[in-house]
Amino acid sequence: MRFFDTNYLFKDFGGTITASSNSQIAYMAFDEKTKFRWRTSSENTDGDSVYLEQELISPATINRIFVAETNISNLTIEVDLGAGYVTLPSNTLTKSNDNYSYYYELESSQTIEKIKFIGSNTIIANEEKYITNALAFQEIGQIKYNDAVKPTIERIQVINKLNNGRSDIINKGRQISFKIKFKSHYSTADNEIIRQILNRDAEFWLWLNDDQEDLIYMPQEPYRFKDIYKVAFKGNHSMTFNDNIWFSGIDTDFSLIQVA
Repeated sequence: MRFFDTNYLFKDFGGTITASSNSQIAYMAFDEKTKFRWRTSSENTDGDSVYLEQELISPATINRIFVAETNISNLTIEVDLGAGYVTLPSNTLTKSNDNYSYYYELESSQTIEKIKFIGSNTIIANEEKYITNALAFQEIGQIKYNDAVKPTIERIQVINKLNNGRSDIINKGRQISFKIKFKSHYSTADNEIIRQILNRDAEFWLWLNDDQEDLIYMPQEPYRFKDIYKVAFKGNHSMTFNDNIWFSGIDTDFSLIQVA
């Protein structure tokens, strides 16, 4: 699993968002939600270049970019580092197996003032182009080995009992939470990542898949490539030495909950 800090592209921070078409809904690609998306209008011919752009309210330093669900097959990213747009500096790009989601690792942190997503072709030919969710942040770290992750997807419902004995249910959404246990971590690097997470008051991002699609048979939510969650701590955490032996590794238990 992998952890990231604040998403600096979040629309509520006040950046200026524009697009080649349908600019009035371009913010939907930066709202940290997957229910709605930015979608072009009358730009559905392959070869027609489209763009989605954000000028940040203030410069932000990032080293990771995540695009969850886009049908643009030749998506490229340009950034303005203060002297005009340049192609995203040297990076490692990973795509989901279905080619609809992208994860970029920059070789070094970059302080950006603007970011632009550009493309001209779609996975299924001649569709309107769309981007569902675009995020940019700093990586906190990666924990390669964890003992247990228990996700729970809670349905938020209003349930009314009817006179005939049946129930009327209004579904208002879903919320996911995670119980996580790291067991016997001897690695100094792992323990430093765990320390940073536990000392964090602000929300952060959790990516369980961590580009491990090929190791997961029939992945379901929240283990798919595109599943990345903004979370915060819920309740307390505990840290104990394994079997209470002081020279053993540390066992760490905590709970996270999805936040807006």
